[in-house]
Amino acid sequence: MEKVSSCTDCQTNMAEKLNCGDVHQLRQCLKRANLLNMEIETAYFLVVSINRYLSDPQHVSQTGNASSQHLDVYELTITDFKHKTKVLLSSNLYRLVQLNQLWVGCAVKFTSCQMFFDEADLSGKTVIVVNNLDVTGHEDVDAEEVKKIPWCSDSPEVEKLDLPLTSSRGYYLSLWSSMEMRGEIWKTSVSLSKNLGGAGEKIYVIKEVAQKWTFIRHINPVLVVRVLLKSRVIHYAKPGKNDKWPFQAHLLVADESGACTAVLWNAMCPEIYHGISEGSILLLRKYNVKKSFQTIPRFRPAHYPLELYDIDININSHHPATEITILDPDAVPDDLTLPDVQYNFLSRKSISFLPDNFVCDVIGVVTYIGRYEREPIQNKHGHDSGGFWIKLWIHLRDDTSPHFFYIQLYRVAEGHARPDIVPGQLLVCRHLRVIQGLESMSTSRDKRYVYLTSTAETQVTTFNKNVDMKLQSVDRVQEVIRWSETVDIRKLTECSVIGGYFAYPICPSSVKGIQNLYKDLAMTSSQDWTTLVKGLSYRECRRVLVQAVMVQVQLKQSQGTVRWRYSITNRNLQEKEASDSNQQTDLVHEVLLNSEIYQSQIPVDILGTSFTEILSTRPVAYTPAMWNLVKQHWDFPPSSLLDQDVTWHKEELKAIDQTFLTISWLGLNSKVILQTLFLCPSDIPSDSSLLDLLSGRGYINSLEPSQIATCHLDLLETAYDCANQRFLLVLDLYQRDSQDVEIMLNRAVPLDNKS
Repeated sequence: MEKVSSCTDCQTNMAEKLNCGDVHQLRQCLKRANLLNMEIETAYFLVVSINRYLSDPQHVSQTGNASSQHLDVYELTITDFKHKTKVLLSSNLYRLVQLNQLWVGCAVKFTSCQMFFDEADLSGKTVIVVNNLDVTGHEDVDAEEVKKIPWCSDSPEVEKLDLPLTSSRGYYLSLWSSMEMRGEIWKTSVSLSKNLGGAGEKIYVIKEVAQKWTFIRHINPVLVVRVLLKSRVIHYAKPGKNDKWPFQAHLLVADESGACTAVLWNAMCPEIYHGISEGSILLLRKYNVKKSFQTIPRFRPAHYPLELYDIDININSHHPATEITILDPDAVPDDLTLPDVQYNFLSRKSISFLPDNFVCDVIGVVTYIGRYEREPIQNKHGHDSGGFWIKLWIHLRDDTSPHFFYIQLYRVAEGHARPDIVPGQLLVCRHLRVIQGLESMSTSRDKRYVYLTSTAETQVTTFNKNVDMKLQSVDRVQEVIRWSETVDIRKLTECSVIGGYFAYPICPSSVKGIQNLYKDLAMTSSQDWTTLVKGLSYRECRRVLVQAVMVQVQLKQSQGTVRWRYSITNRNLQEKEASDSNQQTDLVHEVLLNSEIYQSQIPVDILGTSFTEILSTRPVAYTPAMWNLVKQHWDFPPSSLLDQDVTWHKEELKAIDQTFLTISWLGLNSKVILQTLFLCPSDIPSDSSLLDLLSGRGYINSLEPSQIATCHLDLLETAYDCANQRFLLVLDLYQRDSQDVEIMLNRAVPLDNKS
């Protein structure tokens, strides 16, 4: 029974809640609810965008939220298809976003929200904070139509800008990483100038500036330099300080007299950072020079016969406002000599002979693109719900070896400007660090698992005719180009896969080797398993060490129309029809090592999923026709409907056939079971036991996600040898979607004592 109130779209119900069905009336409804001391409940609104930024003192004063331990703020843009407005989420709802349970395109109903007046703002600005909400399914809408929806007439002007609703910040962060900044203020290109300007001005050299740096403000010297190295943007925002642009980026610049560091500060980063590349020529006026705050060893020009001066050229938008111009090479005077960018390309064959931490460049054909994973970043200032690095594995092949470059790439601040990496194309990766994996070696005869990883200066580009001509003339690059034109790239591409679980380097097969490799990784007790697993965020990965006892083993094959269950009681094969969540029927053989735990009346917590998922656990075969569809699931969900293309279904894709084990483990001190997945490698000897397989003894693990063999059924017979033993487990946890946590068994090594 309802009665209509004086507010056109507000109604009170028997539960004393004020109903609001119109976005345009939301503020009026909230004012009325506050006056009547009532709760408010809205109709379902569409989420147009979700943005995130860091809190600061100004945000706290605008919202009165001084008690939150979170460093970040979440902002939704919602619409009822007639108007749209921005609201903030209460910190208790942040986890919905970080689990991808609240996403762009879903419909939400606010069941509790309130409005704050910014009492320091004389214009009467208000902020809506949502304390609780219900989420329903996805709405299929036309992004262009959503773009035309007007803002509410009572929305403040700041709402209509691509800027945070509160705080002094002038930018947004990625939902998934605090290392990536986004927003319209980041210019992705800058025009080259063909005019030096300042006719008759003397052009100084770095050596002179270094000698006279204390008098710079008096002489304002003009510099023309070439960028030799470009580092990632450093994001140094702190919650206790109002900083609009808390950024800096380091460049190694040089002329004929030497090299030094140039630092882009604050607003200069979004203004010009993406317009600068290695090889760019900069014209600088009105800058500050200081002694270097710290020596950066990685900026020492190892490949250049240049002296490195310990000064920083500070490029800022104020005090003074630096004049920086990116010059067209034709504009450089003939009498001015600038050093060229030097390359250090190495082949796959030579990588194994390099010292640890050696920095080099590589080029090769892409054969594998792994899944994205989020690695937590520790923040001493508080809890940053999006405080993660984003990384993935890429495999390249060149002409010198049948082995691959294994490259672990981290996405950095300019993530939105990253190249579109596609299997089968030539990829150039500069400034990668060689990791020789010496920690896992106990003798000189042990195999080394060499891989490459990102540095702060890593640059990744796809090779095409538009790349720098000097790069095309490098001997090593020309060799790979000629090879790529003669080898059947189509065959390489046909073998390429995307996504799936990939762990590298290979884990040692002994307890001592594991302890040596993971010296900083503490054992996780079974009492902490539930908290750890349920505390993961979307696509977060964690490697943990635990002790446990094996209680069940299932062998599953991803093809077939029947599921087989193997019973330990009578050792008969029993036929059973079933299908998993991927609409596939797996062939299952099962061994129970501890039937008591399943027959017990004591409740047992079961953590982890028992099935594989395409693009997460299992890779997808690459086909050019499906690439645009694959990218949508492989990449992270968009932060705006305007970034969304088309929707698709996973069953349209062809997953690589894989045989895998589902192994259940019981904690030593708690009634918690971990369901782990183990992908069977391609090189299992026929006489191997399950102990050999799990501990990695007697064979070399397959390193390619596409190389998966059929496990022998006889292997399960040896599972009884694992009964009543304690194992040291190396587990890789991965929150693959809003519900399922994937627990991959990397290694299981038996301990000497029996349980």
